[in-house]
Amino acid sequence: MGLIEMSPTGRRRWSQIRANGKRSFVLRRGVLGWGLAMSIVMPLGRAGFDFVEPGFVEWNRIFVSGLTGLPIWLAAGVWFGCWTWSWSEHSWHRPHPPE
Repeated sequence: MGLIEMSPTGRRRWSQIRANGKRSFVLRRGVLGWGLAMSIVMPLGRAGFDFVEPGFVEWNRIFVSGLTGLPIWLAAGVWFGCWTWSWSEHSWHRPHPPE
Protein backbone atom coordinates (compact mmCIF):
# COMPACT_ATOMS: atom_id res chain seq x y z
CA MET A 1 0.00 0.00 0.00
CA GLY A 2 1.80 3.06 -1.23
CA LEU A 3 5.35 1.92 -0.67
CA ILE A 4 6.24 1.76 -4.37
CA GLU A 5 3.45 3.20 -6.47
CA MET A 6 -0.20 3.65 -5.70
CA SER A 7 -2.64 1.95 -8.01
CA PRO A 8 -6.11 3.46 -8.39
CA THR A 9 -7.40 0.93 -5.85
CA GLY A 10 -4.55 1.78 -3.49
CA ARG A 11 -5.29 5.49 -3.84
CA ARG A 12 -8.94 4.93 -2.92
CA ARG A 13 -7.93 2.81 0.05
CA TRP A 14 -5.36 5.36 1.22
CA SER A 15 -7.96 8.10 0.85
CA GLN A 16 -10.20 6.23 3.31
CA ILE A 17 -7.33 5.52 5.71
CA ARG A 18 -6.03 9.09 5.69
CA ALA A 19 -9.55 10.40 6.41
CA ASN A 20 -9.17 8.90 9.91
CA GLY A 21 -5.97 10.89 10.47
CA LYS A 22 -2.33 10.27 11.19
CA ARG A 23 -2.80 9.64 14.93
CA SER A 24 -5.30 6.85 14.28
CA PHE A 25 -3.05 5.31 11.62
CA VAL A 26 0.05 5.38 13.83
CA LEU A 27 -1.85 3.90 16.76
CA ARG A 28 -3.58 1.14 14.78
CA ARG A 29 -0.96 0.17 12.21
CA GLY A 30 2.23 1.17 14.00
CA VAL A 31 1.74 0.66 17.73
CA LEU A 32 -0.89 -2.10 17.80
CA GLY A 33 -0.31 -3.72 14.41
CA TRP A 34 3.47 -3.76 14.44
CA GLY A 35 4.81 -2.81 17.87
CA LEU A 36 2.51 -4.99 19.95
CA ALA A 37 2.78 -7.88 17.51
CA MET A 38 6.59 -7.74 17.63
CA SER A 39 6.60 -7.55 21.43
CA ILE A 40 4.74 -10.87 21.46
CA VAL A 41 6.45 -12.64 18.56
CA MET A 42 10.07 -11.84 19.42
CA PRO A 43 10.14 -13.37 22.93
CA LEU A 44 8.30 -16.44 21.61
CA GLY A 45 10.87 -16.70 18.83
CA ARG A 46 13.57 -16.68 21.48
CA ALA A 47 11.94 -19.71 23.08
CA GLY A 48 13.36 -21.80 20.26
CA PHE A 49 16.88 -20.69 21.22
CA ASP A 50 16.55 -20.68 25.02
CA PHE A 51 16.34 -24.39 25.74
CA VAL A 52 18.00 -25.09 29.08
CA GLU A 53 17.87 -28.79 28.33
CA PRO A 54 16.02 -30.67 25.59
CA GLY A 55 12.29 -30.06 25.88
CA PHE A 56 12.55 -27.44 28.63
CA VAL A 57 12.09 -23.70 28.17
CA GLU A 58 12.31 -21.09 30.91
CA TRP A 59 8.93 -19.45 30.24
CA ASN A 60 9.29 -17.01 33.12
CA ARG A 61 12.49 -15.67 31.55
CA ILE A 62 10.73 -15.29 28.19
CA PHE A 63 7.79 -13.54 29.90
CA VAL A 64 10.12 -11.08 31.65
CA SER A 65 11.95 -10.52 28.37
CA GLY A 66 8.64 -9.72 26.69
CA LEU A 67 7.63 -7.26 29.41
CA THR A 68 10.96 -5.45 29.35
CA GLY A 69 10.90 -5.28 25.57
CA LEU A 70 7.31 -4.03 25.40
CA PRO A 71 8.05 -0.29 25.73
CA ILE A 72 10.86 -0.56 23.19
CA TRP A 73 8.68 -2.35 20.63
CA LEU A 74 5.79 0.06 21.19
CA ALA A 75 8.11 3.03 20.66
CA ALA A 76 9.43 1.32 17.53
CA GLY A 77 5.80 0.91 16.46
CA VAL A 78 5.30 4.68 16.74
CA TRP A 79 8.35 5.22 14.55
CA PHE A 80 7.21 2.57 12.06
CA GLY A 81 3.70 4.05 11.88
CA CYS A 82 5.04 7.58 11.34
CA TRP A 83 7.46 6.39 8.67
CA THR A 84 4.79 4.39 6.86
CA TRP A 85 2.38 7.34 7.00
CA SER A 86 5.04 9.71 5.60
CA TRP A 87 5.99 7.33 2.82
CA SER A 88 2.37 6.72 1.88
CA GLU A 89 1.65 10.46 1.90
CA HIS A 90 4.67 10.97 -0.35
CA SER A 91 3.29 8.36 -2.76
CA TRP A 92 -0.18 9.94 -2.52
CA HIS A 93 1.11 13.37 -3.57
CA ARG A 94 3.23 12.09 -6.49
CA PRO A 95 1.83 12.69 -9.94
CA HIS A 96 -0.20 9.71 -11.05
CA PRO A 97 -1.80 8.65 -14.32
CA PRO A 98 -5.52 9.43 -14.64
CA GLU A 99 -7.86 6.61 -13.62
